[in-house]
Formats: sequence, C-alpha cells, structure tokens
Amino acid sequence: MNITFLIGNGFDINCGLKSSYSDMYEGYCEEKETDSEVIKKFKKLIKQNNYENWSDFEWAMREHINEFKTERDFIECSDHFVTYLNNYLIEEENKFFERYQINEQSNEFLISKLQKEIEKSIDIRTSYDFNNNVVNYINNKIINSMSIQYNFIVFNYTGVFERMLGLMRLDNHHVFYIHGSLKGKDIILGIDNEKQLELKNFKLSDVGKLSFIKPIFNEEYDISKVKDVSNAILQSDVICVYGMSLGESYLTWKTLIVNWLDLKDGHLFVYDYENFNNKNIFFKNQQMREERVSKEHFLIKKLKIDKSNDKFDKYFKKIHMPFKNIFNIKETIDNYEIENF
Repeated sequence: MNITFLIGNGFDINCGLKSSYSDMYEGYCEEKETDSEVIKKFKKLIKQNNYENWSDFEWAMREHINEFKTERDFIECSDHFVTYLNNYLIEEENKFFERYQINEQSNEFLISKLQKEIEKSIDIRTSYDFNNNVVNYINNKIINSMSIQYNFIVFNYTGVFERMLGLMRLDNHHVFYIHGSLKGKDIILGIDNEKQLELKNFKLSDVGKLSFIKPIFNEEYDISKVKDVSNAILQSDVICVYGMSLGESYLTWKTLIVNWLDLKDGHLFVYDYENFNNKNIFFKNQQMREERVSKEHFLIKKLKIDKSNDKFDKYFKKIHMPFKNIFNIKETIDNYEIENF
C-alpha cells in the first residue's frame, strides 16, 4: 500500500514556527542603508499588499514583475528576498530545536509523546472516523498489503518535518523537498509556468526562468526528483494534503492530483484548517453534511472542477476532509511543559 503526504507550511506553523508570509514580511520590508534603489522600491511595493499565504505572494509576483524595467532588476529583488527568507527560516528552525531540545539523549518522555503523535497522524483512520466505508477501504488495503510505503513530499524549506518524522524510526519511506531546503541551499520561490505571466517591459531569459519558474528550475537542477515525486503521487493508494493552500503556483501538482483522481482507485484526504476550528460538529451526520460543503468548495475553488464537469461526482466520492487536526507538535510539547514544569 502506498500512502503519500503533501506537507505544506501549515506543518511548520503547527510546530510553532513563525513561518507564514505575514510573520516575516514586515522584517523584510524594513529599509536598510545597504539597500539599492531597486530593492527599496520593491520593499515599498510588497508592503502595500497584505498577502495571507506564500502562494498568494508568489502568484502576485507575476503582476509585480511588470513594475520592473529590466529583468536584471527583477532577479536582483527576487534573489534579495530569497536570501532574507533563507536566513529568517534558519533562525526559526534553530529556535524550534533549541527550545524543545529534540534529541535521543534528553526528554525521553517528551520524545515518546511526540512519537505517538506522529504515529497517530500518519494513520489516516484516526483522523477520519465518521465514514466507515472509507475506513474499511483503508483497512482492507492494509490487510492485503505486505507493507506500507510512505512518501512525504515537503513543500517547506526547513528540516523540522523530517526531524520529527525521524523520531519514529519509520521503515519504508522517502522524503522529498520538492522546492528545495535550507540544508540543500536550493530553495526556490515563483510560479508554475511561463504562460501564467503577461510581461510588458521585457521577456524572461533562461536565467530569469530559472529564478522564478519552479518546474524549470527543478527540471534543470534535479529531474530525477521530479520524476520520483510524480511517480509517488501516481502510484499512491491514499494521498493526504496537509497545511497547503494549493494556490495557482502549485498548478503542476494540482494537475497531477486530478490525473491521479481520474486514473487511480484511491482516496484523497485534505486537511483544511477551517474545518479544525468547527467545534460545534459532533454527530456523524453533521460531519458528513459539513464535509460535503467543504468538498464542493475544494473541487470548484482549488481544483477548478465545477459541477458541469462529467467527472465531478467521480472526484467528489474520492475526496475527504477530516475535522481533526494532525501533527499537533506544538500542542504536544506545550502540554508536556505544563505537566512537568
């Protein structure tokens, strides 16, 4: 059985990192004496906009690019922003590990609690317990499988997820950093493809495309990783999307998920933060009714599949939206500190 998790920035936020766009952009926008005139203009430009998600910022950059007179100016600003982001996330990552001192030599009781939380989180049945048909499907798959192969496709840049996962000593798994990592010094921000741009002042050269179009960078930098990730998704029996907004800058992967929904007899679980906050839902029929609304919204707004599409019902049956949060790392550690200090 193949289970694939797509892990977004919501995971790092759930661990307590201040890694959202709104957390870091004010610090970036502070003017410094070393800033060039182009950088100063860029900072003023992005300060005028209030983006909620990283994907919103990436998508907006396709419009901001027309504020630049030359490609060279745009690349200068893009590189400057990525450098700041890299350093900012290194600090956040270090704060996390320093505070919680996650290692095998200390806090054994905490380690045990975190192991249980990770183990529970990657077992979809524990967070989706209001539809027995789906749970039975997963149980039957597990019973008929020799083993479970886990694939974790990380869209974050920090190493927090892999470090937490490592507490489990999980067999049969792969971790892919599809947009690079701090450790690999290969992080990339940008959009999904050149067609998403409407350039007015200049055309993107090959250098510009490497700087701002994520699939082009990935294909030139590590095509085998792209193939491995694509194969992992297409061969999955279950896909779980956690902590991702799935904006238009993720179009390649959204398209692949739709292809998988079309071709594979599998189930897609989407963990939506808004569902976790709905505390009034208790009975199974209430959950199922509310889930239908969330599923329709996801299909129409995120995957761009409306009800006129003859495959809408087919996809609808395969998509599930749990009402329980998973990967409650910060909550687990906070509770440990309250109980022991």
